[in-house]
Amino acid sequence: MGHHRDDQAETLLFRLFRGSGLDGLAGIPFSRPLSKGRLLRPLLNISREQIEVYAQEHSLANIEDESNNDQRFARNYLRNTLIPEVERQWPGISGRLGALADEIAEANRVLSQIVEENYQKVAEPSPNALWGHRAILSLRALRTLSDSAAFKVVRLWLAKAGLLMPDRNQLDTVFRDVVLAREDAEPVFVLGNLEIRRYLSRLVLIESRSFSELPVIEWDIARSSRIILPDGSKLLVTGECADVSIVTVRFRSSLPDGLKVRVSGRSGSKTVKRWLQEYKVPPWQRHKIPFVFFEDEMVAAAGVWVCDGNLPDQQMIRFDWEPF
Repeated sequence: MGHHRDDQAETLLFRLFRGSGLDGLAGIPFSRPLSKGRLLRPLLNISREQIEVYAQEHSLANIEDESNNDQRFARNYLRNTLIPEVERQWPGISGRLGALADEIAEANRVLSQIVEENYQKVAEPSPNALWGHRAILSLRALRTLSDSAAFKVVRLWLAKAGLLMPDRNQLDTVFRDVVLAREDAEPVFVLGNLEIRRYLSRLVLIESRSFSELPVIEWDIARSSRIILPDGSKLLVTGECADVSIVTVRFRSSLPDGLKVRVSGRSGSKTVKRWLQEYKVPPWQRHKIPFVFFEDEMVAAAGVWVCDGNLPDQQMIRFDWEPF
């Protein structure tokens, strides 16, 4: 690309006046990834005047965009009025601004390494599919950092998820309403098409989906080993049970109040609510868990637990749920 040193000075001032942080003040990068290759700007250290002299000496014609002279545009005002005036007072200022952008970019690289190191101390892999497929953040580890360092770690976490960077006010809200919420709260902060949630002293980033009443579904497992549920998730069965063909899939909203079940490998009969808590199913997933029934008896909470003795040859069949 043909960006030159004057473009770099113009960009730095433009972003400075707009209130950009260090990332913006680093200016135009000399090199950055672009699709499967890299975008290079080899003229960033060359002034516009040098390029124009070279073009004249080699009889190279250029095309001028007429809109470049329209002073209503902030960049044009900087390019045509402000920077030339500053250059007259302080000759060589464009070069010094370019050098400043380089120094800021280098400082940013060092800072980015420190933030990445802090992120690796705070981030954890998702424990299972119920928590989503993205890394989660340990609040205990996050709280060992300074406020500034913690903010930068959360920004990096969001950047790794492909989100546009939230502004300072949004990050303040995340920390006040989610990170610092009382222990028994279930806070949520919507950011674009994602939600930041907190559970078991961890920050979780999940897709934001509206809740709707989920129907009771009849499923012929002898004919199909997989069905797509109304929310787009998948319910699968593996194995065979000769005495079972039709099962019923229900969701929490359609379960009898106070329903108690016995879970294989666990002692006692407990309510579904209690089992969901013991299995640490995140609150935002509990209404979406598919419960499989056979002849009005719960067989399994798919992907979570299997109930005792409610299905012939139960050891030969397994129900799994893929929420994403």
